[in-house]
Amino acid sequence: MSVEHEIHINADILHVFNLLNDPVKTLDWMEGLTAITRGDNYVEETPLGGEYVMHIKEGRAINAYQCKVLAYREPTRFTVELKGPTFSLVNAYKLARQGSGTHLEFRSKMDSKFKHVKLLGWLFKGFSKRIVTNSLNELLPNN
Repeated sequence: MSVEHEIHINADILHVFNLLNDPVKTLDWMEGLTAITRGDNYVEETPLGGEYVMHIKEGRAINAYQCKVLAYREPTRFTVELKGPTFSLVNAYKLARQGSGTHLEFRSKMDSKFKHVKLLGWLFKGFSKRIVTNSLNELLPNN
């Protein structure tokens, strides 16, 4: 199951990129995210290949997702893989300057060996778009 979404954000590309690629700043905008634990191999200046754990509240439970940075090119590209007990997810962000703002292309692909998780993926599809669009727009100025 995959999600593709594009939005225009009235903020500088570097500002948007830094919100997307910094795991700690993700706490400011990602709904349900309660904590980040950086791995020993995560280097802020060169995060490619770095690993960290996202703790996400889902219902009453807080689940841990192992994350790994798969692509990193400042300020235009960032891809991260999340792995949980029932599915894996690859989120790719592509940014481009557009006027005085930023054009953001978001692509997310979920994979699971469980059929019921794949069916729930349709709920995830709408949730992903809402997180990227609403959360980032509320956080950034002039949106």
